[in-house]
Amino acid sequence: MNIYFACSITGGREFESAYQEIVAALVKDGHEIPTSHLVRSEVMEKERLLTPQDVYERDVNWIKNCDALIAEVSTPSHGVGYEISFALNISLSASGYPSPMNHCPLPASTRGASDPTARSPRKARRGSSPRCSRCNLC
Repeated sequence: MNIYFACSITGGREFESAYQEIVAALVKDGHEIPTSHLVRSEVMEKERLLTPQDVYERDVNWIKNCDALIAEVSTPSHGVGYEISFALNISLSASGYPSPMNHCPLPASTRGASDPTARSPRKARRGSSPRCSRCNLC
């Protein structure tokens, strides 16, 4: 299966080891991951060589040609949110997985998605997620 892996690049790399574990497991299971380079520590250096238009066209084409999208969603990221939305808009299955080390609950809009192609493993009941003690924002 061809899987688009989405993760935060410019929003923070705190969960980079989780990105690496996810992609390694997917590759080990025989999946093709066109975005596997995103898990490398030097990804920012390489991505800076591309124009924003080049990144957009490349990523949109990868999403269009994938069978599914899997996102690591621990770090808030406009890019990851856009990629998930784009995938769902073209009826591609999209799943978001937060790292077990993540202290912030997923946003209500993510937990409450009713779209059958959207999946979140931690669909918390309304009001059951306490405020994050680390950032106190989510």
